[in-house]
Amino acid sequence: MTLVKIEKLKIHFDTDEGQLLALDDVSFNVDQGEILGIAGESGSGKSITAKSLMQLNDENAIYDQNSRVLYENQNLLELDDEKMIPYRGKIFSMVFQEPMASFAPAIRIGDQMIEQLQIHEQLSDEAARQRSIEALTSVGIPNAKNLIDQYSYEFSGGMRQRAMIAMALSTNPKLLIADEPTTALDVTIQAQIINLIKKEVQDRNMGVIFITHDLALLAQTADRILIMYMGKIVESGTVYQVLTNPQHPYTKALIESSPNIENFQKKLLPIGGEVPLLKDRPQGCVFQNRCSQFINNKCDKESPLIKEIEDNHFISCHLHHE
Repeated sequence: MTLVKIEKLKIHFDTDEGQLLALDDVSFNVDQGEILGIAGESGSGKSITAKSLMQLNDENAIYDQNSRVLYENQNLLELDDEKMIPYRGKIFSMVFQEPMASFAPAIRIGDQMIEQLQIHEQLSDEAARQRSIEALTSVGIPNAKNLIDQYSYEFSGGMRQRAMIAMALSTNPKLLIADEPTTALDVTIQAQIINLIKKEVQDRNMGVIFITHDLALLAQTADRILIMYMGKIVESGTVYQVLTNPQHPYTKALIESSPNIENFQKKLLPIGGEVPLLKDRPQGCVFQNRCSQFINNKCDKESPLIKEIEDNHFISCHLHHE
């Protein structure tokens, strides 16, 4: 069953250099009990897409009139801040990319967790505190009963990340948006967090959007994957389809540039060039300046359409329209 549906999400940012296109016609859905992975380099639009679900993009973000973020047939882009309160932190909960910036440094971590719980549920201070302690314990923070009264700057980076995940899960959200949730963690704690998220999905039929640069991590975590580049979805499908049968040149390049623990002899091939600045967005295919299979007078002229090449495996590339 579909939990949330994103249709034709298109965002410009109003800047001193004019209106810059950051997301272009992004459409996908997340089902109950599903982990949807989103991968791509920095600047590909992953976090902007995630923040759109909770209307957390900067005030200079301009949404196209045809853009829709649908939850139970309600377009959340039509709601103001006050009407978004029931959705932010309760229906949708987010683990942000920067744990240091996600907690107020002058307020104890426990007080912030308790306040969030009491915004969404009728809980006493003691009940909210106890649930917060349980959430901190569940993500591997030792002696949570005492550490809950510390400030974020007294935690290590990994502990702050775990505390943020605990805070996000404490409200029992319908959808968890995890933006690089394991970046600051060692592999042991990373595995613990992944297993915790999977257990929450299984126990409560929760949906998850899991954003990461780590394709190997998505291979063992996600059900489906979206590959994004410069604000566009260039390939999508099941984990097996995308990682074992990649069809877009960008997806292939991402895989070739990732280390393979089972093949130490494999040579890493970095992707040539860089992601262009938004003000330098190319006409036609956004990947044209880095693509090894560039088609002259095609890729530089026309934006490729999205084509289904097998069941639920989609690609946006001129190579599949020739």
